Amino acid sequence: MFLSTRTLVQRFPRPLLSRGFSTLPPPSAELQQVLDGIKQQQMTAIEQWGFADCQLTLETSEKLSYLDRNPPNSTHTLLCLHGMTQDRKLFAPFAAALRLPPNVRVIIPDLQGHGSRIPHCLLLGEDFLGHTHEERAADITQFVAALDIATVDVYGYSMGGGVALALASDHPHLVDKCALLAPAGGLTSAAIAETNDGVIRYNYQTVEQAKMMMEVTGFHAEVAKARAPLLAYARAESGVDGEYWARMWSGTVNGIVNIGLSIEVRARAKREYLLANSIWTSLKRKNALVGGSERTASSKRHAKSAWS
Repeated sequence: MFLSTRTLVQRFPRPLLSRGFSTLPPPSAELQQVLDGIKQQQMTAIEQWGFADCQLTLETSEKLSYLDRNPPNSTHTLLCLHGMTQDRKLFAPFAAALRLPPNVRVIIPDLQGHGSRIPHCLLLGEDFLGHTHEERAADITQFVAALDIATVDVYGYSMGGGVALALASDHPHLVDKCALLAPAGGLTSAAIAETNDGVIRYNYQTVEQAKMMMEVTGFHAEVAKARAPLLAYARAESGVDGEYWARMWSGTVNGIVNIGLSIEVRARAKREYLLANSIWTSLKRKNALVGGSERTASSKRHAKSAWS
């Protein structure tokens, strides 16, 4: 069952089932080779596709790092938005896989609370509550404005896909096109209830917890078993404990709820519009045959009222 319009999520659910990271054993030689290979993929993507690692300071005085492939004769800009616990470098292979033409500028910022922006959140201490999709979208507008870019195409993955939807919804003047990969745009009521009870499956700290999280979110058991070690060790390398990611999750869930409701409302309005337009078109054709101009006007008024 999906969320009702009255479902709300505690911004910081208590009690939290997190007391820092459990001690992970050193990765096996085979796993370490895989982890090293992933890092090498990131560096290869950055080098081969000509990304520069840049940094700017936002109006809030927060420093933001981003990757920028900025060819001299670019005609379009693609803004890439990564998923939760990723950062600009982890997302570089995702962007490189698109094999974009040389006239496209590609920018990959660290989203709020990730990568270069983790220290700023840690400084907030108990005031750090995570971020909604809408808050991240507003933050991205500052980033794009700082680069003096008028419009962008957006490519968002998972959490970044939800942020892309919020960006297109709240700041339509900025977004030309959107491409979404597994966007975080909705949750079940059961997941919301778990979060409010302090059970945050995304707050995984061991390989087994990472595996359970993947299975709950829809991955096949064998896939979850194979990928869970990578997720667990990558999470440990983020340098922050489980409580940090629990707060990050609760903030993001609020964003998922809000943007989901926004999509639901907009979809309903569109259906009503299409229905009204269909009724109006059908009646107009019928009245054209019988010459009923007054009935046509009446039908048009009815269609407009249905849209409003």
